[in-house]
Amino acid sequence: MVLTRNHKKVIAITLLAGLLINYPWLALFSKNTFVFGIPILYVYLFGIWAVLILCVRKFVDRHPQDKKHTNPLSESLNQTKRNAPK
Repeated sequence: MVLTRNHKKVIAITLLAGLLINYPWLALFSKNTFVFGIPILYVYLFGIWAVLILCVRKFVDRHPQDKKHTNPLSESLNQTKRNAPK
């Protein structure tokens, strides 16, 4: 299996997530402090979760100019429309 640059970035993000949601970082935010009435640990966890999702989406999202991942069904429908009598 050949790992592309995007695959490597997603793997790095996964490893970073494992580090950020582990003991030393959780201990830093495990305080009796609140942000807008929400415990800071929850704000940290959901914030990290949201940022990680956005980072992975950036690298996984397919671009329209990427022709190797096209849908064969949509291609055949487009060809049928072009060949249809007018």
